[in-house]
Amino acid sequence: MLNKFAHELKKAREKADITLQNLSARSRLDIKFLQSMEKGDFLFLPELYVKAFIKDYAKFVGIDENETIKKYEAAKKGIDYNKNKDETESEIVQTEKKEKPDVKEKLFGGQQNNTIQNNQFSAGFNFFSDKQNVKILAIVGGVILLVIIALLIFNSNNKPEIIVKEKPYEEVRKENQQRFVEDKKKSNTTFKKEDALILLISATDTSWIKVQSDTNEPKEFTLFPGSKININSFEKFVMIIGNSGGVSLNLDGNELNISGKNKLVKYLLITKKGINILKTEPTFTNN
Repeated sequence: MLNKFAHELKKAREKADITLQNLSARSRLDIKFLQSMEKGDFLFLPELYVKAFIKDYAKFVGIDENETIKKYEAAKKGIDYNKNKDETESEIVQTEKKEKPDVKEKLFGGQQNNTIQNNQFSAGFNFFSDKQNVKILAIVGGVILLVIIALLIFNSNNKPEIIVKEKPYEEVRKENQQRFVEDKKKSNTTFKKEDALILLISATDTSWIKVQSDTNEPKEFTLFPGSKININSFEKFVMIIGNSGGVSLNLDGNELNISGKNKLVKYLLITKKGINILKTEPTFTNN
């Protein structure tokens, strides 16, 4: 199903008369990722970023973004997505839930309603003609008014509920780049140059990275070709690099050899003594 979905993406691009090079330039997506998507390979990055890239692809070739995501999710489950079928079934269910009109109600409904209304009017008139009943109504109305005033005062002292809205996929990639530029500025102000290890990460290809220094919380981010980031630590760095062939590392001005390859995941421990390549995924701790 994923291959069929990938073929539909490619067909939509060709119908829009857009080359892969043009699509890469307009959407700022790496052409390697676009090629992988059109081949049915969607494992090049974590799921959150893959969905963001699919929406960008759909946007620039002129097809419905949300509909494309639904097709992708259905393809992952091995289901052939059919929008018209889903809508038809939904309409049938809603129609069956509606109650059928009663024939007797159509014929005699008007007459019965008139009789009920006349009886209610007579009962109401008799009730309000009794002075004792009027006093009771006045007391009940006063109590209700006091309750309403008390509720208004109580609610005015309460803080409004804070509602957090989920961010759409297309904001994730932009926020991801900005967030770690800000973290970089903050981390540089908390270290002294003579005491800190400075790790420079440079990207020649798009790569997902997770890193933790010994003084900060673990961080996840995506570096794009040509981008760089500095991370400081006192003693060590623990890292996962999703595309080890697309990044280079420099510790305090010294190049580190990570023996990286395209799309190969690497687990690393970096200290003052140098770099250690781990065989298993490292454990990250929250301070």
